[in-house]
Amino acid sequence: KDLCKMNDLPKVLVIASTPFSKTKNNGKTLSSFFETYDRTLIAQFSYSGGDFNSDICDNYYFFTKEDVLRGNKGAAYKSAGILMKENIMESGKKKSFIKRFFHVFSQARNPIALWIKDRIWKKADYSKALDWIDQFDPDVVFFQGFSMAYGYDFALNVCKRNNIPLILELTDDYTYRLYPLSIIEKINHKRYMNVFTEAITLASKTIVISDLMKEEYESRFGGDMDVMMNAVNTKNFNYDCERTPNDYVYAGNLLLNRWKVLRNLGKALLQINQKATLNIYTPDVPPKHILKSLSKVSSIRYGGRLTKDELECRLKKCEYVVHVEAFDKKNRKITRLSMSTKISEYVACGAKILAIGPSDVASMKCISDNNLGIWIYNPSVKKITERLNREITVEDYERNATEFIKKCASESNGTRIKKYITDTVTYCRNENV
Repeated sequence: KDLCKMNDLPKVLVIASTPFSKTKNNGKTLSSFFETYDRTLIAQFSYSGGDFNSDICDNYYFFTKEDVLRGNKGAAYKSAGILMKENIMESGKKKSFIKRFFHVFSQARNPIALWIKDRIWKKADYSKALDWIDQFDPDVVFFQGFSMAYGYDFALNVCKRNNIPLILELTDDYTYRLYPLSIIEKINHKRYMNVFTEAITLASKTIVISDLMKEEYESRFGGDMDVMMNAVNTKNFNYDCERTPNDYVYAGNLLLNRWKVLRNLGKALLQINQKATLNIYTPDVPPKHILKSLSKVSSIRYGGRLTKDELECRLKKCEYVVHVEAFDKKNRKITRLSMSTKISEYVACGAKILAIGPSDVASMKCISDNNLGIWIYNPSVKKITERLNREITVEDYERNATEFIKKCASESNGTRIKKYITDTVTYCRNENV
């Protein structure tokens, strides 16, 4: 390719498990990185459809689990086409058996299910997707790594096939085994680590989500990594909102037994203040047994799903926003080095954070190190009750929040992403001259 003019931005192919999004965690992180990038110079290949952010990108290729299991090759979409497809799908409220099966299959984390999933994707036909990529003619691949080796296979293949550089972004840690006694998991893990280390070696730049991940990964895998958290628009940051006393809000999924911690928090609030209410909002309807268990605690209210704007408004009114991390050994391995995308959003809304989770998890360390609210390292009702009887001053929090939010400005992260991409492409082109 001819060298671009000095002021031109390279064309970026973003590969990820989820599309740019305004509501989904990893999709929100991607959106925050590319918020100030020219949307006409971005194309995204995603392994799932659904919620997407047309403000960031208008050129998508979705290759979903439904496509693979049905022998399809996926399809390219412009934003308007995705909206039309979503409206058609919305008209059929009831999910078919095969849809429910696909969902359960894709969410399964046991070694045999992951082995089957990986083998199915390895046999998938990417020819149509590769033709779409050739038409876009990208200068660089930005790959958001995830838990499955087939994603790394595809990203590495595109880079080698098209002779373009790779920028790797990592949000969660999948480098440790969850089932040490499983032979199948040993096979899965070996395959994953092979493509994972190859990607780190090939990548011109590796971006990680937390300081803890940077420290550990540089020690284990070498290289010079940079930290970028989920960025937020800081222009509207305002701590001086009129807030409702005794109003606690949790917004997120209830997986990884988070609902049990929230149930204990609700019980603790009853012991501290009968007027306190824990309002829970989730992106998807939780299982009936979870809702039934939560409903037995009189301080807990389930409010369903909120839009992005509704959630932002809600966070500006509550006294505390609740953040929960998994306590069980298996899930702590996955989340230990990860930084929740929600923390910067909570602080940007001016809300004090009530965090409950293990002390060695990156998100908890971030909250405690920056003194962003109240943090509790034990999920029992007794310990939560004891800790909630202590308070932090508003003056301390306002100062700490202001300092922290400066680190998460989308404007600065956008500038950094442009520099990483431009420097990577320029260097690789000069090497090839």
